[in-house]
Amino acid sequence: MRRLVGGSPFTMRILWCILVLSVASVVCIYLFISTTNDSQEKEKSLFVHNHNDHLNGLPQKFIKNNHLPNIVVDPTPSASSKPNSKNLNFPKIIIDTGGPTNEIILTTPTNTKHHDKDQQNNDTHPTTKVKKESINTLSQHSTNKNLTSKTVESNISSSRSNNHNQTQLPPPPTTKKPEIPTIIFAPGQRYEDTIDVFNQTEPSLKYTLQCEYIDIVYTWVNGTDPNNILGRTKREEQKKIKPLAMNRVRDLMGLKYSLRSIKKHVPWVRKVFVVTDSQYPYWFNTSNKEIEFIFHKDFFKNTSHIPTFNSNGIEWNFHNLPNSVSDCFLYFNDDTFVGNNLPIETIWNKDKGQALYFTSWKAPQEDTSMIKTSSWHFIWGNATRPYHSHTIMFYNKQLLKLIERTFPKQIEATSNEPFRTGDNVNMGFIYSQFAQRYYNTVQPKRYDYYYALVDDADKVRKAMERILKDRPNTVCLNDEFGAIPNPAALSILKQTYEALLPEKPSWELDIE
Repeated sequence: MRRLVGGSPFTMRILWCILVLSVASVVCIYLFISTTNDSQEKEKSLFVHNHNDHLNGLPQKFIKNNHLPNIVVDPTPSASSKPNSKNLNFPKIIIDTGGPTNEIILTTPTNTKHHDKDQQNNDTHPTTKVKKESINTLSQHSTNKNLTSKTVESNISSSRSNNHNQTQLPPPPTTKKPEIPTIIFAPGQRYEDTIDVFNQTEPSLKYTLQCEYIDIVYTWVNGTDPNNILGRTKREEQKKIKPLAMNRVRDLMGLKYSLRSIKKHVPWVRKVFVVTDSQYPYWFNTSNKEIEFIFHKDFFKNTSHIPTFNSNGIEWNFHNLPNSVSDCFLYFNDDTFVGNNLPIETIWNKDKGQALYFTSWKAPQEDTSMIKTSSWHFIWGNATRPYHSHTIMFYNKQLLKLIERTFPKQIEATSNEPFRTGDNVNMGFIYSQFAQRYYNTVQPKRYDYYYALVDDADKVRKAMERILKDRPNTVCLNDEFGAIPNPAALSILKQTYEALLPEKPSWELDIE
């Protein structure tokens, strides 16, 4: 080398250093580029493989109907990784209104924030009602804007022949544990983020529940009735548990005044039903037809579960209520009444959907073991979800049937428990999550007041004065009295009831 270039030893050393550094630089650049490409290919492969694994684990009706929500992987995925929502053909929905006219209502799938503006403009169609006896007008709502009128008529004819007078709901999510990790978090996601079944976001298209009628359903019990005490005692002995606290079954005349409040403040409701265990209040005129009583034995799916004193078990049989009860109904406990005019928009909006009310409490709390052991938590992954408010609830029987098909074992076990237990499935909580997932919902402002009645007469007086002054839309007065309630506190409670609701309806007997 030295002879070729004719340089000094110092010059040769400089040249050798430059050569070595050049080769090292080239090697480093090559390795860096290779590593970067491998990382990108691996990330892309992870996305594709996870998605395909999920599809392989989905029920065939999910794939057949193309009812696939968007996938959460990255807040800003490339265009090539986004599902092509415009090509999805979502199933139509037919609502059973529960009324005597048996109307079929086709509703509009509404786009959420996961859709682009162009797709939103393609899905704005009016809702149309179609009666079985005569078809006046018809407008089917679909993401496929090329659907012809002949196809629509064919669909309606098919629905008639098959007697499809019930809500066609999205297929239930599977509770089978996927083989891949439960949650894939995108950068910046938090523990509270909404995670769908199979690591997907909420469905891109949601429907709006439609109601021709809205009824009211109460649950009521008179725990001082001798037959009720006998049945309860037998069940307690069978389960080897302590006697149920009287405040769980005591009648403080709440049903009497709550029914008055419905007549005064909820004129738009069609009919009122009271669910009970073969009991009537002593003040009720049984010849009156305005209020209808439904006994447990007439609607429980499994009559071996009765007698029951578990409100959770009773509620989970609501999907089996008689056809005389409309699909859409408001659920009242007998300790809740309406304190002011209750606009229907605070319950349900024909354009925006049903109203949901939540508390600041979240589930599951910090108990991560619950996520692993409870399927009704597992399908949501480790996403926290808010509890529903302790107030009246809007339910749809067809959606309740979907939930029952999704968790048959858990709901059967809850129905079979004569008393509340820690592993009971809470219907209000689960229903709210399903409604929010599959349907358009709203959270309008409404003044709901909750108070736990105690034996301290001064505290009760202050609470009643607040109710009289503020006139909340709904009031829940939970019985937390002692074994023998303070007569002074009871007197204040009755005076408040009479001040708010003095008018005696036709179904009350002249008995004090």
